[in-house]
Amino acid sequence: MRCTTCKNRLDEDAKYCNNCGQDINYTMINKNEYMLKAIIIILIITILSMTFTILKIIEYMKTSEDNISNSQKSQFIEESSQEEQNQKNSQHITNLVSTQRIEQIKDTHISQEEALEICKQKLSNIMDTTYFNIGTDESGLNSIIELNGSTYYCVYIINSDEDIDFRFCIDSITKEVYYSNEDNFDILIPIEEYIEECKKERNNLEYIKEEYLNRIYIISNEEESALEKFNSGLSSKEYGDILYSLYQKYDLVLNEIYNDLEIYLPSEKIKILKDEKIKWISEKEEKLNIEHSDLEDNLSYIEVNEMLCSLTKERCYELIECIE
Repeated sequence: MRCTTCKNRLDEDAKYCNNCGQDINYTMINKNEYMLKAIIIILIITILSMTFTILKIIEYMKTSEDNISNSQKSQFIEESSQEEQNQKNSQHITNLVSTQRIEQIKDTHISQEEALEICKQKLSNIMDTTYFNIGTDESGLNSIIELNGSTYYCVYIINSDEDIDFRFCIDSITKEVYYSNEDNFDILIPIEEYIEECKKERNNLEYIKEEYLNRIYIISNEEESALEKFNSGLSSKEYGDILYSLYQKYDLVLNEIYNDLEIYLPSEKIKILKDEKIKWISEKEEKLNIEHSDLEDNLSYIEVNEMLCSLTKERCYELIECIE
């Protein structure tokens, strides 16, 4: 062992240096402190070095991620621009083909007027064709469609603001007529099938019409029976009550007829029907001019209910004639 100050060799059990007199224990303590400080410094340097390395790695990863993100954005923008351009080109080609096709139709196929007339002739026996028209750009309805390689003129019932939920399509070459509705306008049903369905529906309407006539007939018989009882001694109050109950039965039938007509009538006739309904109610109230519940005279009570029955039954017959 040597003295840390003068480097003189020392005995193992020496407490002081024989040469310089340095305390050996103090020297060892200083030496240990120096070593500890050195270790701490080395650790700090190591930690700083590792921290610097980690920061470099993070910065590199972030830079790489930004580069990838920017690359993806650029690619997305480029693909979007290309897709938009393709759509424009496709639309342009479609418009060009459509224009050329229309010109070809004008030169070699039947005209719109001929198609409209063919459609009217086919359907004139089952419906009113007054408002049949070819679609126009102004109405927002297609005049010509391409489907399964064929060209069709489109005919609609154009009369009011009612929604268009079906149309007829006429093949521009074969002159065949088809029906299609809003459930799927691309499915064309041969007009013969459509006409057959209409005839079946008409037969069904005849059955409905007969049912209503039978119900009114039964109520009328009840009315005659009540009159016979009144003539045989039934009180005015009881007779008036029976008449009012019969009026309610007539009114029930009347409302059911209205509901059925709104289902089966064309849209242009439904509007007329609603206007007539309002007018009829107003005229009925004017004729009565007073409600039966406000009357004190039993005879007047009878007269009011007789009038209610008569007016309502008459209106039922009028509406039944509209079922056709």
